[in-house]
Amino acid sequence: MHHDSTQRATNQRVAVLVSFAALLVVLAGLWGSSRLLRGAQNAFDEGLRYQKQGDHFKAVTSYSEAIRQEPDWAQAYNNRGEAHGALGNFSRAIEDFDRAIDLDPHAAIPYLNRGDAYLEQRDFNRAILDYSEAIALDKQSVAAYRGRGTAYAQKGQKEKSLADFEKANSIINSDKPF
Repeated sequence: MHHDSTQRATNQRVAVLVSFAALLVVLAGLWGSSRLLRGAQNAFDEGLRYQKQGDHFKAVTSYSEAIRQEPDWAQAYNNRGEAHGALGNFSRAIEDFDRAIDLDPHAAIPYLNRGDAYLEQRDFNRAILDYSEAIALDKQSVAAYRGRGTAYAQKGQKEKSLADFEKANSIINSDKPF
């Protein structure tokens, strides 16, 4: 009998130690992941600063670091795509916008930005599709109406172009007090 109670006490101590060790592993993982997220956030914030300063090459580098640390961060892909676009690297920009859309298909901005990149590449049909998707997700997107209006104008579709520019203006004017 004494052996059974000793064995039970030993088993309980082992169970407590195993639980404690597991808790330490979980806490270490949380600490490490929060450090990783802070590092990714810092790199992202640095990218924003560089982008605002007009140093798009450094912005790409910073956003790339954020993505390396947090590979499923849609906004980091979107912003890196914007920086690539500002550098004239529209194919790379489109790749980043594609990834941002894959990660967050309900965000209007990556569609708008990809539409802008397609417009720069003179791929008016794809630009129109992306601007239309941006509008479907954000009916008040002045930039999407203007972009689509520009793409329609480039295709010679004056009525559609005019309608989009009029819609953009009506959104702008609806925000102004009388």
